[in-house]
Amino acid sequence: MQTTEKFTPLTSDDYKPLHTLLPLRTPLTVTFCSTHRCNFLCDFCYRSTIEKAELSTESMSPDLLEKLANDIADFDDKVGVVDVCGSGEPLLMPNIVDWIKLLKKTNNIKQLKMTTNGTCLTPKNAEEVVNAGLDLIIISVNGISSKHYKKITRSNVNFDSLLKKITYLYRIKKNCKLHIKCIGDYFSKEEQEKFLDIFSPICDTIHIDNAINQWIDIDLPTPPYKNTELSGTINRFGKSFEFQEKPICNFPFYYLRIHTSGKVSSCATNWKEEMIVGDSKIQSLKEIWHSKELNNLRLRLLEQENLPEKCHVCKYYEMMTGENLMPYRKDLFAKYAQKGVEQ
Repeated sequence: MQTTEKFTPLTSDDYKPLHTLLPLRTPLTVTFCSTHRCNFLCDFCYRSTIEKAELSTESMSPDLLEKLANDIADFDDKVGVVDVCGSGEPLLMPNIVDWIKLLKKTNNIKQLKMTTNGTCLTPKNAEEVVNAGLDLIIISVNGISSKHYKKITRSNVNFDSLLKKITYLYRIKKNCKLHIKCIGDYFSKEEQEKFLDIFSPICDTIHIDNAINQWIDIDLPTPPYKNTELSGTINRFGKSFEFQEKPICNFPFYYLRIHTSGKVSSCATNWKEEMIVGDSKIQSLKEIWHSKELNNLRLRLLEQENLPEKCHVCKYYEMMTGENLMPYRKDLFAKYAQKGVEQ
């Protein structure tokens, strides 16, 4: 059996082409960079290129977290997906359970998810995050042995202990979905097969991802393996896709990223807190979403003129599975230009 035949990717029943939804009253995806704390230095992460003494361990303040939850509740429609921690390891946040509860209480989120490396799981916090109301937990597996983990993450991980932690989470997860993934470019073909054999019985869905350098201005080490088999595969909607050039970046049309400082961007690669379109400490997320700054960025992308400097060197969006907006740019430009007039 081919490795890809064992995949059970994340799927969505309500997928619609992005161009048919624009302009959006509410973002489809919001990522909160709730903490920069992490116990790994993975080869494929920007953190691995920074001196340890210079790595940020900042987390969002409780006051900011409460304010942001209120902002989510204020959107006109439910936010499609909210990631409680888009950078760092969420289980290193002392108040992660309270943060999940605040977001769940808004009743204005379709899917509340958390991505973790799983090593900080305990029976207590596993039960707490599940009971707090998470809809989806994604565990990034970075090895199939303690030695493998050390090579990829530069950290000491007891693999047998990790396996027990994930098994316990799967047993008590109730209605929360558990998805497990790895980055296949760091696994040999045999290791990929072993990964699937080990973890498929203790999750709802499983996938092997490609290594993608999403970090602007950073040269990451070349992975030891290149998984050409995955260059055309299945996206999170369960649909087949091929990587293709997409001249227009989709992110500003559906996405917000809130940094630990409270600054907001609509760029998924923006780890340096550049290309800022607002400040959630003094503006609501709804205000930022409908702001002139963000609308002007969308117009510049549709025109393909006067793009921010960072956009000229970024290739991340070309590697993603989103829709190519180029065929619809004329109609979309007219809609966003009218939106600008109304502002």
